Amino acid sequence: MFLPFLQIPSGHYQAAKALIEGMEEKQPPIHFEVADILSYSYGKIEGLVSGTYLKWIKAFPDLYGRIYRNNVYNNLSENKRFRLYERLFLKQMRRLLVEKQPDLIVCTHALPSYLLNSLKEKGEISIPIINVYTDYFIHHVWGMRHIDYHFAPTYETKEFLKQKGVKENRIFLTGIPTHPKILKPREQKSFEPPLRLSILITGGSLGVGPIEDLISKIKGDKKFHFYILCGTNKRLFQKIQKLRKNNITPLKYIQSREQMNDLYDKADALSRNPAV
Repeated sequence: MFLPFLQIPSGHYQAAKALIEGMEEKQPPIHFEVADILSYSYGKIEGLVSGTYLKWIKAFPDLYGRIYRNNVYNNLSENKRFRLYERLFLKQMRRLLVEKQPDLIVCTHALPSYLLNSLKEKGEISIPIINVYTDYFIHHVWGMRHIDYHFAPTYETKEFLKQKGVKENRIFLTGIPTHPKILKPREQKSFEPPLRLSILITGGSLGVGPIEDLISKIKGDKKFHFYILCGTNKRLFQKIQKLRKNNITPLKYIQSREQMNDLYDKADALSRNPAV
C-alpha cells in the first residue's frame, strides 16, 4: 500500500505512481493500492481542504514559505511531536490498516510516515514500512527511527538519517523515484542555439513559490532564455505573458511525462521550489 497525502498531482503522489508502474512491469502478480489518509478519514472534505490550501499558497507565497521553513525546515536536529496530526489521523490510520491489511507500506509523504512511526514506537503494528523521500532534504515531520527502511535521495540525506539514529543497513541510496518512461535512453536534441542557455524554472505542479519575485529580477540578457513552468497557476501564466519579455516563455501545466522529460533533457539549468 502506498501512502502519499492529498489527491492533488503533487510530487509525492507522482512518486507513488512512478514506483507502482515501475514495479508492475517487474512484479505483475502483486496488488498495489494508493490511499490518502485525509480523504479516507474525512471524505469529501479532502477536496475542500486541498482547494483552500492551494488558494492560500498562491495568494500568500511568502507567508507559506516562512511557515514552511519555521515548522519543518529550521532546527532539523530537534525531535518534534505533532500532537494535532495525531489527534486528527492516528485513529483513522489504525482503522485503515485493519481494513486494508497491507503486507508492505510505502510512504512518499511525511505525514503518513509520522503516524506510522508513532504506531511502530507504541508497538501497535509490525508491518514493514519504507520511507521514499521525494526531496533533497528530510524535515521534522518524517517518521524515522522506527521506520524499517529508508530510500535516500542523496549521500547527505543518508548521513542525516544516520545522525538521527537510523542504522546504516536500513538506508538505501536510491535517488528520487523516476518513472520508467523517463529512464529509457533518448536521443539528445538541441533546445536552443548553442550560444543561448536554457533555464527551466519550476514551482511544481501548482506553480507556487517566489517565482514572480524571481522573474522581476530577470534582465533582457540574450545569452539566456527562461522557461517558466506555471503548473495549474493560470494567474501566473497570464501575468508572465503580459510582460512580453523575449527571453521568458511561460508554460502551462504539462501532464505528459514525455513532454516533461523532453524539457528537462533540453534545459541547461534548473531552478525549483521545495515540493508542496
